[in-house]
Amino acid sequence: MMSATPLAPPPVSPLARYRLLSPNAAVKVSPLCLSTMSFGNAWKDQMGDRSQREVEALLDYFYSQESEQWVGDWMRKRGVRDQMVIATKYTTNFVAGPAHPPIMANYAGNGTKSLVQSVESSLKNLQTSYIDVLYVH
Repeated sequence: MMSATPLAPPPVSPLARYRLLSPNAAVKVSPLCLSTMSFGNAWKDQMGDRSQREVEALLDYFYSQESEQWVGDWMRKRGVRDQMVIATKYTTNFVAGPAHPPIMANYAGNGTKSLVQSVESSLKNLQTSYIDVLYVH
């Protein structure tokens, strides 16, 4: 007996076989993920041989979000946002760095203010209205 809907063709590669991210998530992801922190020019001086001093300098600076902007531009130019699974992270003290506000009391911990501002910034940089996966870093 024939099915009303034909079976999907086999994937062209194991990378085309999407899997559930977790039993409690309705997000299917590729087995290949791309981390974009090193995209852009924000860390070009620190990403050389990665000596301990350079790594510590990298950790001391606030993430510039340039990589999110590049990914957002790429998706917009190609019209492929709906085909992507976008993951980003937020962590304590989202606004830390040289230009931080004078009063930082409500930015400590993984609190609401840090979460909301971090997500709003990522949405703007990625030029999207939603994030598929949000990690607490």
